[in-house]
Amino acid sequence: MSEPEQPPRWGSVRTLLIGCALLALVLGGAIVARMVSPSRPGVSRKEAPAQAPRPIVQIVRQQPDLPDLSDLVDRTCPAIAAVVARSDRGAVPAESAAGFAYSADGWIVAEAGALPDGPLDVLFSDGTRASITETRTDPVTGLVVLKSTASPVALDFTDQPFPRVGQLGIPLTAPAGHGCSATTSMIGSDFLADGGGPIGYVRLRPTPDTWATGTPIIGSDGRVLAVEVSGEPGAAIPAALAAIVVDELVRDTPSSSVGYGFRTIDFAGPIAGRIGDVRTGAAVAFVEDGSSAQKAGLRAGDIITTVNDQPVSGASELSRLLDGAKSQVTLGGRRQSDTFEIRVRATKV
Repeated sequence: MSEPEQPPRWGSVRTLLIGCALLALVLGGAIVARMVSPSRPGVSRKEAPAQAPRPIVQIVRQQPDLPDLSDLVDRTCPAIAAVVARSDRGAVPAESAAGFAYSADGWIVAEAGALPDGPLDVLFSDGTRASITETRTDPVTGLVVLKSTASPVALDFTDQPFPRVGQLGIPLTAPAGHGCSATTSMIGSDFLADGGGPIGYVRLRPTPDTWATGTPIIGSDGRVLAVEVSGEPGAAIPAALAAIVVDELVRDTPSSSVGYGFRTIDFAGPIAGRIGDVRTGAAVAFVEDGSSAQKAGLRAGDIITTVNDQPVSGASELSRLLDGAKSQVTLGGRRQSDTFEIRVRATKV
């Protein structure tokens, strides 16, 4: 018996032909689109990148907005003050010294060289006026504290060892007693970066247009970063030193080194490494203009290691040794890798 005849497989062949035709259409369309699509001027197709870079506008949109400092100014402005002559009752005082409240019991910080003559008042940013009853001055730095009859909102000093270059600060003043005036500056350099000198300062860049000694530089946390001083344009005393000076003045217990025309501090943080080995000795932070210490060549950043051949472990030890010293002392120390020995006279006892 013969096998049944098989029907031809026309269905499978037809399906295969249709698939090939569709594939050919897709490939042909891709080739045509490639031929007619525009290319960038001056760039061949071989040089074109596989993927276009992300538009710059997308990156810009992802960046956070600049900080709004108005809340910071509103929070600190009530402590900003101007020291004015008691007889000056004008809408805008003819002469004033910038300052700020240090404590709620009425102590005001300012700079001695800017104070008006005669009896003084303090004028706060909200227009409140109070009498000044006592003034105490540090002859080395020029900082002054004034006791007022007010009970103001006070500002704290930052506990940062030393402001860093690139850090932002806001000089804040209230010269007319009708709100605060603020500018934005940056710590642009310091006394070491500028080549050294008698003052251990930080320098603001750009220098504020209305430069007024005694102005507090407010940090981003609302605390005082530095206090503007005279002598160097844009220079300010870092809070680490200013806080020591102000505390001594309020307690009326000045350091013994003041009598010899200089002040020391135990530097810490990055600034200490730039000065040198500060594990022993007391670092000079400020030298009084015209003092025997300045004439002998003492500079900010010098490390005092001995007083009359007795070793100095730190700023407190130096003060103790100077307490029992005579009117002239011999200081031994080092400046970077060099050592020195100088004699200084007491000018204030």
